[in-house]
Amino acid sequence: MPLLAAVAVAVVLALLCAGVLVANALVRRRNRVRYAWSDVDVLLERRARVLPALAAAVTGSMRHEAGVLEQVAQARTRALAVAGRPPDERAAGEAELGEAAAGLIAVIEASPELHADETSDRLYSELVETEAAIARSRLVYNRTVESYNTARTQVPGALVAAPLGFRAAPFFGRQGAA
Repeated sequence: MPLLAAVAVAVVLALLCAGVLVANALVRRRNRVRYAWSDVDVLLERRARVLPALAAAVTGSMRHEAGVLEQVAQARTRALAVAGRPPDERAAGEAELGEAAAGLIAVIEASPELHADETSDRLYSELVETEAAIARSRLVYNRTVESYNTARTQVPGALVAAPLGFRAAPFFGRQGAA
């Protein structure tokens, strides 16, 4: 009987250790999701700061494109209204702001006189770089979310995730097409 008790204790300890290892792996993945989101969030805030400065710098030269500037202003207002919310709640507002930024970039690219101004050219370059960085960071974030969500739904992660309250992380924007 003592041998059977020792085996039972060993099995319970092994299962407990395995559970702790799985839980720690899930915590690491969840922290990576949070870290990846903070990168995206910083870049979204950067875009929200650069866009009005660029719009102000080119306003005089873009009187014929006032609609583009108005679209940027409205999209920025809507994006700021959802700032600080989870990624899935921010996606639509940020996508609209991204489209408005792309419209402004296209107008500036088609207007060589706007590149002649050092301030607007510097802000234009910063916005183009920021948009590229947002795309890269969103891709990293969504891949990190996919990895975490897969780990928490596959066995053995699913056996540990639900009882310990590991929730699914939301994607930002289009999954896989980020």
